[in-house]
Amino acid sequence: MTCGNRLLYVSSSIVIAIIFSITGILIGRFAIPRWNNNINWKPTAQVAVQLINDEIFLKNLAEKFLDRVDANEIEKKLKQLSQRTHLAGTDDDRDEAIDIARKWREYGFDVTIHPYQVLLSYPDLTKPNTVSVTNENGAIIFQTNGSETIYAEDGNLPFNKIVKPFLAYSTNGTAESKKLYYVNYCTSEDFQMLDAIMDIADLVGSIIICRFGRIYRGNKLGFAQQYGAVGLILYNDPIDYAPNGTSKDKTYPNSIYMPDTGHQRGSVLTTNGDPLTKNYPATDYMYRNPIVNNTYLPKIPAQQIGYGEARRLLSSIRLSSYNSLQLRTVHNVIALLPGTVEPGIFASFYRDYAEVENRQKNTERIDVKLFFVIDRYVLIGSHFDAWTFGSIDDGSGTAVSFELARVFGSMNRSGWKPRRSLMICAWAAEEYGIIGSVEFVEARAGICEDIIGTSRLLYQYGCYR
Repeated sequence: MTCGNRLLYVSSSIVIAIIFSITGILIGRFAIPRWNNNINWKPTAQVAVQLINDEIFLKNLAEKFLDRVDANEIEKKLKQLSQRTHLAGTDDDRDEAIDIARKWREYGFDVTIHPYQVLLSYPDLTKPNTVSVTNENGAIIFQTNGSETIYAEDGNLPFNKIVKPFLAYSTNGTAESKKLYYVNYCTSEDFQMLDAIMDIADLVGSIIICRFGRIYRGNKLGFAQQYGAVGLILYNDPIDYAPNGTSKDKTYPNSIYMPDTGHQRGSVLTTNGDPLTKNYPATDYMYRNPIVNNTYLPKIPAQQIGYGEARRLLSSIRLSSYNSLQLRTVHNVIALLPGTVEPGIFASFYRDYAEVENRQKNTERIDVKLFFVIDRYVLIGSHFDAWTFGSIDDGSGTAVSFELARVFGSMNRSGWKPRRSLMICAWAAEEYGIIGSVEFVEARAGICEDIIGTSRLLYQYGCYR
């Protein structure tokens, strides 16, 4: 072979190789369907049939559902719930959990009660928490009475069972000081303003008084503690809670606004869930962190008072708190209406794609087996504890949950079955720091991780539409 022919042969080979390479790339780019998140995956066989049935039913589901909802049932349940106290961790609270479970079983749900032993806080039954004004000799010249006025308009409700005004988890003890500082709403900005007009170190050893509102009451106590105060007094300012005036004709029971003896109960816990078993369910066998030096528990006492009493605070101040921390059992109630497609399936999928140019529909069988549990519950939740009778909080939410359970149970008995398992939850001890719902999540942390991981995987492969 001559040098010229050899050069021609090599050049031709290179050109042919380049042509084949380019052709292969073009075939791979345009001829072979590519995986992407826009592929519309559809389950086959039984699951596909279920999807079709669901789509048909969903067209009139809303109308069927709303036709069964009865506002009178909600009103009746709300009145029933508001006739008794249900403070978390008490006998009334336990009895209500049992009543909820019994009623939801009647509606056709599978119901379980889950107990948790959590740290709660209660005032002394005989000694109310008070704020006192003393003279130079320590004699009391004024003292709050640590209670609220009972009005005849309230009827024959069991007021003797209402917990005395207190701030849950506030430290037990007495704080005394000759320094009383008013710090507006006790926000960080309020303390910064105070620092600009005085020596902020003067707050050390003082008792601070401030208004409810703007921020969480537990954060107010945290700021007061941070700046060296020995106690905190909170009150509801009339400008926020009686904006039309504080005369009797403009406050409860003659209007919706708070009277001067009204108190706001609440928690000052600076975390969510049980402070002794963070990130783990508070079951009886679980290790508990010690109460002493617990970072989530306040170190100074705090107490709320009525705005009528707030006007009279002068001279030396004594704040007496008789709260106690107690390990009590609370109960979550979980009702389940099993779905027709149960958690725990593995399935094969096929995908459809349309060619870009001629739009002809082609089907390619892709044998992909998903070896994981698909837990796609529909959760409906509300808490059922309250500081007093709870007509608004919690009663309004619990009454609606009851009606949802009744309607779904009625539809289930009529032949309708949910595709996904429907779970209705009544959570305990929300007022103390959303404790019941946090325990619910902590007890199911593994399931929640599976749900999140499964959802991400299905979304990645376009299984959600």
